Amino acid sequence: VHLTVHLFAPHADRNQLYRNAYEMLSHQHGISEITLQIEEDQCIVHEHEHDTTHDHETQSHSH
Repeated sequence: VHLTVHLFAPHADRNQLYRNAYEMLSHQHGISEITLQIEEDQCIVHEHEHDTTHDHETQSHSH
């Protein structure tokens, strides 16, 4: 399972946030791949829309 997450976290320690998110998701939910997009601007989080017709299991998804 590959999960893509967009977060608004303007003052976060990005490395620590990624480590904590990965640890929680991998141990509790079995998610082995995570793309964590941490935004400084709240508006950017709401501008992104996924195309629900593509398959995340077969495509590399990056921003």
